[in-house]
Amino acid sequence: MNMIDIAEELSRCNRCGFCQTACPIFRITGHEGGVARGRLALLSAIVDASLDWDAEIEDLLFTCLLCGACTTNCFSAVPTADMLVAARRQFLERVGKKPGHRLLFDHLLPFPNRLRLAVRAVSMTQKANLPNLIQALGLLRFLGQSFPLVLEMLGRRMRTALRDRLKPQVLDGQGEHLHIAYFCGCGIDLVQPEAGLATLEFLKRIGQTVEILPNCCCGLPAETYGDLPAAQRMAEKNLALMTSRPYDLIVTDCSSSLPF
Repeated sequence: MNMIDIAEELSRCNRCGFCQTACPIFRITGHEGGVARGRLALLSAIVDASLDWDAEIEDLLFTCLLCGACTTNCFSAVPTADMLVAARRQFLERVGKKPGHRLLFDHLLPFPNRLRLAVRAVSMTQKANLPNLIQALGLLRFLGQSFPLVLEMLGRRMRTALRDRLKPQVLDGQGEHLHIAYFCGCGIDLVQPEAGLATLEFLKRIGQTVEILPNCCCGLPAETYGDLPAAQRMAEKNLALMTSRPYDLIVTDCSSSLPF
């Protein structure tokens, strides 16, 4: 979707306000700018050039969760999430990317080992009661205004990552035919490694071999943030892995992983 498509879709919104009851952001903030019709009004102002692309509109573009609840509750089924992703791409092209953005999408998510080290460092600073120092130094600023909450969550949840327990390798299974590739999602690796271990045990029961792929992030965070080139680079990297051998199945238990 491009800005021309957005202009056409904007005419379908009749400002009825039914999106308010479905929007989780509006429930918390109560701000009209945080609900779908408020964000669509912002896009309309950008399209008709009454509002410029600048840093002042960043929050309104990027605080949407893209959950799609507004579209589900919309009589006209206006695809607000798709429109916002397209607008985010334009924003990044016109206003530019922040250093933290480049750090996350170009230097951490494409490299699982680096990502684990970064998350482990955040967890250690939380346990050592140093979050204020880290924030003052400007490190990990890409975590945004929820920085303290993210630190607290990571400190509670950080366990031995799945990839620290099981490196990329081929595991022998109990099955007779299937050769299965396992795509390990970032959330499973870092937050729910036990779920990944359970999945692998099941796959070994049904497969002759199970290969744990050395894949990187699927690219969904970058794609939803509007950084399509970064998402494409990660997707291409993963596609090269998944097409390197004739797997019978490629399995992931990460619910947010993009379908390739």
